[in-house]
Amino acid sequence: MASFLIDYENVTSDGLAGIELLGRDDETVIFYSDKADKITFDIYEKMKKSKSEITMRKVNVGSKNALDFQLASYLGYLIGMNNSDIYFVISKDQGFSVLKDFWEEANILFMPDISSAIDYLKRTDTESVQVGKNTAAYTNNAPVNNDISNNSLSLELTQVLKSTVTVSTELTSIVKLVDTVNSSQMDRCTGCRKVSDYLKENYASEKAKTIYNLVKVFIKDEKTVPNSEMARVLKNVAASGTEIAQIIEIVNTSKANVNKSHKCQAVNNALCKKYGSEKAGKIYKLVKPYIKGEEITSNPEMARVLKKAVTSSTEIEQIVKLVNTDPKNVHDILGKKYKEKGSEIYKLIKPYINKQPS
Repeated sequence: MASFLIDYENVTSDGLAGIELLGRDDETVIFYSDKADKITFDIYEKMKKSKSEITMRKVNVGSKNALDFQLASYLGYLIGMNNSDIYFVISKDQGFSVLKDFWEEANILFMPDISSAIDYLKRTDTESVQVGKNTAAYTNNAPVNNDISNNSLSLELTQVLKSTVTVSTELTSIVKLVDTVNSSQMDRCTGCRKVSDYLKENYASEKAKTIYNLVKVFIKDEKTVPNSEMARVLKNVAASGTEIAQIIEIVNTSKANVNKSHKCQAVNNALCKKYGSEKAGKIYKLVKPYIKGEEITSNPEMARVLKKAVTSSTEIEQIVKLVNTDPKNVHDILGKKYKEKGSEIYKLIKPYINKQPS
């Protein structure tokens, strides 16, 4: 399904060219005002032929850019409802470009008319040419091929890549390749080389490099922490999938080059250099458990649950270790150490007691 939001003040009847080609799964919302409230007979006939759901929204234009503000507000509403795979703003107004930066995870495109949007959809997926029939197939938010392993790492990688790899079949191929590499017995160096060679063969050098920088942190190394878990935690502070990948790379690279006692300091210094002390401090609090605690990375799910009651990453690490090494006495030990709070902690970790960490 695609949503088309028409800035009729800006494009008038010309912007509706191609509306007759839209399907019943598509939605068209025309924002108009007293300044622009007329259509040609030709466009009227095409609107009657269209299978798209068409809504007319008259805008009160008492202030400058009133229509733009209301269109942008409605776009946010549609994104929140998550009913569309792709959103087209039909306008020549360059001011709308800030919406794409703000709604980075949404698939927003700007076109001068509906016909141009349809041409774009046809170019991005040659297997289908009927817009309303299967709009999702054209978009970078398209459902991933079912051949992809339904594990958290593959799903996380898909989320990180989808803003860079916009063709669903290409996205599927890359995620499947990483999944295959991670399932094999090859070491990380060989796996990285295999992925890099594939990208160089199929993409221009600059784009191949961009994709590889996003992908390589998801290639497993038994000596490193589960990167997909760290990526999920970093969503709280990172502005984009690219930034998440950069942070994970900083963490893994910085801690790999120093002895155990200096790992945390090395990572903190690298983060401060890249992001400044304030943002680095927030990031460091989230990634610290993945730097120093082998036990916590062995059961990241329990660690995440414990954050509801325990703020110290060191204490979380100690509790995870306690569950793994002395499950029979967990309740008593927590009661002695945390008093009344011990019962709250025990309720959180009870499902994990006697359960082998994955």
